[in-house]
Amino acid sequence: MLRLRDGKDLKLLADCTVKNSNGNTIIKVANNKPVFINETLQYEELDNGLIVKDKETGKVYLEFRQLGPREVKVNGIFFINGVQITATDEFLGVGSNRLSNCTFDNCGSALGV
Repeated sequence: MLRLRDGKDLKLLADCTVKNSNGNTIIKVANNKPVFINETLQYEELDNGLIVKDKETGKVYLEFRQLGPREVKVNGIFFINGVQITATDEFLGVGSNRLSNCTFDNCGSALGV
């Protein structure tokens, strides 16, 4: 679950719950602040967002950055109905498929870049 909403200073606030493939909550964020972070992960607060990484590997599980007044970047590893979605600055992956150099617009339609 990811919800974005307006804060007092027009900065977007993120509320998010990330679960692993077994359905267990590993990250819970409210108002851009961690409420729960699994002990295998580490949290870093940024001026314009947050990032949660694996302590050992450095793999990013959640990254939220506000790029402008109405523009955000969300990267991470997510499971939707048991299917892994991986979003990074380099690629978007669905399951074992890599959607290279694509962006998504409106209702999830892919547009080649």
